[in-house]
Amino acid sequence: MALTAPWKWQGYVWACLWSSLVTMLFGLDTGIIGPITAMPAFTSRFGNFSPTIHGLIVACHLLPGGIIAAFAGGLSDYFGRETLVAAGALVHAAGMLIWGFSVNLAMVVVARVICGMGLGLFMSNVSVYIVEVSPPRGRGVRAAMAQLLLTLGLVIGFFMCYGLVAGLAPESEWTWRTPPYVVAGLGVVLGGAVWTQPPSPRWLSIRGRVDEARRTFRGFRLAFSGPYRGRSIFACFVLTVQQFSGIDGVLFYAPKLFESAGFAEAETSFLASGISAICIMVSTIPATLLADHWGRRTATMWGGVAIAVEMLLMAALYFAGQGDAGGGRWVVIVMIYLFAVTYSVTWAVCMRIGVSESLPTGTRSSAMALAQSCNWLGNFTIALVTPILLSASVGGTYLFFSICTMLGSAVMYVYMIETKGTQLERIDELYVSRKAERRTEVQNARGLAEKTRLRLTPLSLRDNNNTNEGRAMSEYVTPPMMAGERDSAA
Repeated sequence: MALTAPWKWQGYVWACLWSSLVTMLFGLDTGIIGPITAMPAFTSRFGNFSPTIHGLIVACHLLPGGIIAAFAGGLSDYFGRETLVAAGALVHAAGMLIWGFSVNLAMVVVARVICGMGLGLFMSNVSVYIVEVSPPRGRGVRAAMAQLLLTLGLVIGFFMCYGLVAGLAPESEWTWRTPPYVVAGLGVVLGGAVWTQPPSPRWLSIRGRVDEARRTFRGFRLAFSGPYRGRSIFACFVLTVQQFSGIDGVLFYAPKLFESAGFAEAETSFLASGISAICIMVSTIPATLLADHWGRRTATMWGGVAIAVEMLLMAALYFAGQGDAGGGRWVVIVMIYLFAVTYSVTWAVCMRIGVSESLPTGTRSSAMALAQSCNWLGNFTIALVTPILLSASVGGTYLFFSICTMLGSAVMYVYMIETKGTQLERIDELYVSRKAERRTEVQNARGLAEKTRLRLTPLSLRDNNNTNEGRAMSEYVTPPMMAGERDSAA
């Protein structure tokens, strides 16, 4: 239903803000993990590890996050969107606290797994909550605010680590223990604040109409039932392709990427990584303000082309042996920053908003949870294999990201529709009418092909074909007569 009066949209502005602030936890988590695993005090405590172990430490929170995210939508139908967001923030805080107290690598992995469970709970529900409580006018800005605050957390995380390494003794364990403690404290504050926010009016409108004991699993079945299957699968595809652009490979392993480009000292690579985070945050500001002025589909298409070209250029420089020396090194550095800006302005903001808007109200939470789960699993894959790919071929890594982006953009060009400034209920009608139009186009194309075939077939062949078809049908329908029957007929 279209929500106008008596719902007071202004009363949900603070709810959107607090929910968006929770995404800072994801940005902080992403911003600190790469620098921490490269800190001398961290490697001194836990030892030097192979690229595979490095990828496992960085990515181990993403797999449980993806699993939890798959069920978070159904759980939010039962408990409420804001309740799941608050619970996720508190679970993430508990994981960060354990990480700060870790004395061996097993504790670090367990802490990261708990952090991932918390992230899975709130990341798939923040965008759904904001979309459902916002009117069409200004909905894009409010939804994009979450991405802006996520990038703010990314900047804070990078520069927190840089400041600790630069200001404390390199061998001090406080360099890597302090960031988890800070994130844990912030998680407790934000979780408590979100817990007090009002529920989504659309959630209230559907609550009680279904058997809530089966809501979680029924939502999954409904999301992949006939009328909704295509949109649910496409949502999962879009949020998976988003990760295969290479963004989290850059964010998680920024110090290693800049080291590959010639920055050998840890402090210098941390500073370069922090600058990339600033580029992401600054570019997200105009993207947030303009989210309701440019199309989701248009921004996604142009962003895909630009990202693919940037990755391809870096791959070419490394294959030519110019990626880590001379002027080529600086081109690579500029391309990394330009990629971060391009992604932040286009894919980071528009894709998630477009996916949330395109899903039907009845299946939005479940389908978005499944799409977010696919996003997490894609994130896990990229975080796990990026250090392995970098150790094998830096140029090959960038080429892989470029090809994935090109293929994903081609699919989205065919299937993505524009949802900017449209009522959520009207978007459902657009998808239904588009499906009917596609069906009509297919039928018309088949009819045209048959007419063309008949027009190009000579009349003599057409008559022979008709005669042969009639003879064949007659022989098939009329059974052969037995010998006695032929004699009697004669």
